[in-house]
Amino acid sequence: MLHIDWVRYPHDVHDRIWDSSFWEDYMTEINTTTPVDTKNAFDVPQAIISKSSIPKGADKPWSRDWVMLNPDDVQVYLHFAEIQVLKPSDTREFDILWNGATISYDYSPPKFIADTVAIRTSTKCVDSYNVGLVRSRSSSLPPSISAMEVFGVLQLPQSETDENDGLSIVLNFMYIILARPI
Repeated sequence: MLHIDWVRYPHDVHDRIWDSSFWEDYMTEINTTTPVDTKNAFDVPQAIISKSSIPKGADKPWSRDWVMLNPDDVQVYLHFAEIQVLKPSDTREFDILWNGATISYDYSPPKFIADTVAIRTSTKCVDSYNVGLVRSRSSSLPPSISAMEVFGVLQLPQSETDENDGLSIVLNFMYIILARPI
């Protein structure tokens, strides 16, 4: 039987549903009881940001693939926080890849502070997507991620309002929110 852990309102003030069912067997979880500062525009719940997914094996990348049908635009938000007290000799630094292309080099999550990296694209002909985190050469620790939000933007073919009123109707729907289990 599949067990799915969800986090949503009242733990998420925006009533997003954080679903943990997507994490793969090659990943492991780290967590903390130390509060993480979540004071940014995304208000990621403490139950989500206080856990992170890392690949099993320090040399392994973290990767996630998914499919979206017919989006006009894709918006991805990657949520990070360094939730481990690192030894002076330890570093966690990695490159962030979007569909195989590096979009951020040598990213290092802030210590016990939520940070979000946004990926916004206009790739109308693509229906398969990939986010990858690859350890940099100077890092002693594998990449980690606390959560990922994926949104698809669809243009409505017929407006519910008069075409002369100057409004353009766009439906911005939440496709999937991916997070760690509680």
